[in-house]
Amino acid sequence: MLEALMEIMEPQLRQREESGREEGRKEGMRAGICGAVEMLRGLGHSDAEIRTVIMDKFDLTEQEIVKYF
Repeated sequence: MLEALMEIMEPQLRQREESGREEGRKEGMRAGICGAVEMLRGLGHSDAEIRTVIMDKFDLTEQEIVKYF
């Protein structure tokens, strides 16, 4: 009975697991970028310089980088 239930639920469980991993990766990237922005500002770099470097390093567009500033 348990095996049959696990067989039915396994695809859904895998999907939830992968979704959680992806959310974790996104959150980690967001935290890393925010930390880099703060650090570079602390070192005296302009937002324009920071924006250029972050966009290049993380392959972000102008629309995506806005949420970090």
